[in-house]
Amino acid sequence: YDEGFEAAPGWASGGTASDWTWGTPAHPLINSAGGGSKSWCVGGLTGAYYNSNERSWLESPCFDFTTLNAPRISFKIFWEVERQYDGMTFQYSTDGGVTYANVGGYNEPADCNTAHWFNSANITNLPNTINPKHGWSGRVGATQGSCLGSGGSQGWVTASHCLGFLANEPSVRFRFFFGAGSTCNNFDGIAIDDIHIGESDPVVATFAGDCDGTTISFLNGSTPCPHLFSWNFGEPGSPQNTSAEENPSHTYAAPGTYTVTLTATDACGATATTTQDISILGVAITTVQPSCGQDNGSLTAQVTGATGPVNYVWSPGGATTQTLANAGPGDYTVTVTAANSCSATATATLQPSIDNLSVAMAHTDVACAGGADGTATAEVAGGTAPITYAWSPVGGTTATITGLAAGTYSCTVSDGSGCTVEQTVTVEEPEALTVAALPDTVVCTGTTFIMQAQAGGGVPGYTYTWAPEGPAVTPQASTLYTVTATDANGCTSPPDSMQVQVAAAFVPSFTFSDPGGCSPHCISFQPDPPDAAGYLWDFGDGTSDTAPTPEHCYAEGGLFSVTLTVFDDGGCAGTVSVPDLADITASPVAGFVPSTHITTIDAPDVAFYNTSHNAAQYFWTFGQGDTSMQASPVFSFPAVDCYTVTLEAMNALGCRDSVSTVICVEDPFQLFLPNAFTPNADGINDLFRPITSVSAPEEFQMLVFDRWGAQLFATEDLQRGWDGGVHPSGIYVWKLKITDTLGERHEFTGHVALVR
Repeated sequence: YDEGFEAAPGWASGGTASDWTWGTPAHPLINSAGGGSKSWCVGGLTGAYYNSNERSWLESPCFDFTTLNAPRISFKIFWEVERQYDGMTFQYSTDGGVTYANVGGYNEPADCNTAHWFNSANITNLPNTINPKHGWSGRVGATQGSCLGSGGSQGWVTASHCLGFLANEPSVRFRFFFGAGSTCNNFDGIAIDDIHIGESDPVVATFAGDCDGTTISFLNGSTPCPHLFSWNFGEPGSPQNTSAEENPSHTYAAPGTYTVTLTATDACGATATTTQDISILGVAITTVQPSCGQDNGSLTAQVTGATGPVNYVWSPGGATTQTLANAGPGDYTVTVTAANSCSATATATLQPSIDNLSVAMAHTDVACAGGADGTATAEVAGGTAPITYAWSPVGGTTATITGLAAGTYSCTVSDGSGCTVEQTVTVEEPEALTVAALPDTVVCTGTTFIMQAQAGGGVPGYTYTWAPEGPAVTPQASTLYTVTATDANGCTSPPDSMQVQVAAAFVPSFTFSDPGGCSPHCISFQPDPPDAAGYLWDFGDGTSDTAPTPEHCYAEGGLFSVTLTVFDDGGCAGTVSVPDLADITASPVAGFVPSTHITTIDAPDVAFYNTSHNAAQYFWTFGQGDTSMQASPVFSFPAVDCYTVTLEAMNALGCRDSVSTVICVEDPFQLFLPNAFTPNADGINDLFRPITSVSAPEEFQMLVFDRWGAQLFATEDLQRGWDGGVHPSGIYVWKLKITDTLGERHEFTGHVALVR
């Protein structure tokens, strides 16, 4: 049934204060039909209000549903009324309109068959005969005063709902029932258009499965929106053979092929059924255990429940055959799959074979190079008697073979169970033993020489045998010595030899200059022979020299022996010694201390204290012609000047030493400072500094201040004066401290004028 209300009203209206109108809507919001140009409107076709206290309906003609198995209705609706208080519901009747009941309810979930259905749970102004008061209510605008807003359709929408409960009914009517209050009626109302009644979309039933061993998890893929499901898992003997879940799982008791049936039904009563065969695989493993300690076992997968080719994957290793051959001890897992079936796995273990035949090889190497005293032994463990041996390439049949030269030998060992093991062994020999003595050499007469040799090859742990003696020798004449080496195995090397020659002995001599004198005294030496390879002089005073013709100076007195050692080209040495060759007399050491180095003409006497050593006579000169031979004289200096005083000290043998110092005689203390200076760089009176009779004062300090007491200049250098700096012309204060020659301290203060 399709009704677009274009040619005729189609449905009838009635009720209390009804303002249902058929035509072209022209409200502020509902200003067009849902389809075409005409529709039904409660609230008239124009204006923005509907009647107060209205209880009205729009009723359909009578329909025959006897041919409909899964009926569904859809229509276009536009509502714009006060929320909660005013609104409309949709009802059906199967008794010719005597009684009506609601189609569906509030807040039904939307799906492919249900859309835009009742949005209000309690519309106040619907009559109490309608229970529950579900329907459409609300408007576009917000709440204004006491007039509730929001919840409107905001335009034409298509509402749809299943009518499965009316399937095959011979007489069916529908009505839209509207209720309104006495206030807040100034809204467009509700409009209906394009009503369609027919079968709902057909259901398509489909599913897939996910395997976990014998448990299948079914994934329902039925469309478009069924909500009732009936499963049969094809295992009649199972108490869980059926299920009404959407996505159930089922565990099968045994491998085999099962027919699974799914029936899916939607809310309109549309239904569909599908079936699918699935295979549950079973797998077991038969084994052949390894033997003889070899990886010669096997495993075979036996599969049940498959309806087609089977795929195999073994772990470890990844083999894809039904039988896994050449397998060693360990745990193995096989996974099998087939078309339209789940995978299955099985695990088996191959045990190590027991009392296996095993062979370890032992040997002894050849002792000496080129020998044939090696041995080889096959050491057998496990196996069953009898045990046999076959050696190659020598052909022995016993566990041990002897008299072997260096080389590789193999032995095949067999036991009474037919197990065979072949092993090889290598007999080695050391390198040939050799010995090398040092090259021929020359030694000095009477020298002990230690001969050396170096062995190689053989087995380390060498010993050496020398002939006619050795290794330490003191030959009196040239001799040929031979050596042989013996290694740790007792092998002996071919001999080697070295010639030891004895050099002729020689005695050197030397000449020298005057051996006696005052210290320091120098003596020159000349060796014989003059052209030897090397010389070593020992001068007896703790010093030495390697020069051929040295000159040595003795700083201290005493008797000193001199020894010369001469070396020839062969490293041989000859030695000569002259006892007490040098007779050195110690010279005096002159020294004195004056009572003062600086004095004044008022106190011209200076005492000199003699500190000389090893002296018998003294001779003084005082720098102006006067002399003295006293040990510690006192001298009075005649005038202001600086004098060089010299002391010469002598011993009984005439050895001399002298020492000098300077004595200065000054005028009595005097100090002069100018009262003005002109620092203008003309070379005259440019500096302000003192003039004094003290040439080297023990203490000196001069300070310059301005008239406010700020220090402008300071010095402790008598020769440094003040140049005025950047200060202007004016009067400045100075302060001076000085300690004179006699140790007296003087302090002065004054003024100076700086003139620019």
